[in-house]
Amino acid sequence: MQLCLKFIACRDKVSYPSGFDFFIPLKNKKSLKRKEGGKNLDRAKKEMIVAEIHDKAKKMSTAILADFQGLNVSQMTDLRNRLREQGVEIKVAKNTLLRIAAKDTELEKVKDFFLGPTALVFGYKDPIAPSKILVDYAKDQPALKIKAGIVEGKVLKKDEIEQLAELPSREVLIAQLLMLMKSPVTRFVNVLASPLRKTLLVFNMIKEKKASS
Repeated sequence: MQLCLKFIACRDKVSYPSGFDFFIPLKNKKSLKRKEGGKNLDRAKKEMIVAEIHDKAKKMSTAILADFQGLNVSQMTDLRNRLREQGVEIKVAKNTLLRIAAKDTELEKVKDFFLGPTALVFGYKDPIAPSKILVDYAKDQPALKIKAGIVEGKVLKKDEIEQLAELPSREVLIAQLLMLMKSPVTRFVNVLASPLRKTLLVFNMIKEKKASS
């Protein structure tokens, strides 16, 4: 038995288990195909996002988590541009995807902070630049909330990231380090009194030594 829906052009036929053949418009059939294909595309997109974040997490030296809720599109674009100018990237994704992407990377150390709206800011060369940009931007846009971060494998809380942002840039630190190496040992020890500063200086020393060798 065949039924043709009234006022609908009978161009394509779909069989149902009931034994009735219903005719549906071609445009509706295409819509169904798009919907079914959309699920596959959505899954593929999620896999691509996970792979991209995982790859960046493997390469990064710094990663800072921030809550961006409250920032509008214009403000997010402005922040993204400021970060890009310093070679820093920002990625936004659902926390479920972030947890998957964090596996077998340093990001696993901060997975407990994957709560609420989360933006991941990745730095690769200068460990201070991401913190400095975010902290400065948060002063102008309080809606941006810094959660936590990880620098050279060390987990930092919000207040430590704010301290990090007050330090000179990588280039200035290297210049200061070269001066300190020519200074008396006592002065060198005093400057390294801050654990955070000590960590950064040591890492810069190691990097510069590797680069020159």
